[in-house]
Amino acid sequence: MSCRDAAQVLPGLSYQAVSNINHALERLGVIKVVRVGDQRPNGKASELRYLLGDITTFVEEQEEQDRRDLGGILGTPVGTSHTPPGELRDSPCAGAPVLEITP
Repeated sequence: MSCRDAAQVLPGLSYQAVSNINHALERLGVIKVVRVGDQRPNGKASELRYLLGDITTFVEEQEEQDRRDLGGILGTPVGTSHTPPGELRDSPCAGAPVLEITP
């Protein structure tokens, strides 16, 4: 999609503003300009490549890693418990007892 076409879809943005956004995303390493487009109406659009991969997969992988890290800190995987409900156990982090309440 050309900057001019994007500007028509996004109310209030000019094609120059869309171009500036693309340049900012390129400087941040989010996209890469593969081919520079024609700088005229009805010319070929620039070809851009998204560099960050599937953001949904990335977020899900980060959440899973956070759960594993938290399980390592607590000494047991998150979502499991080896302590009967309501019993105290020692906290491996602070050495203070922690009351585990399980449904």
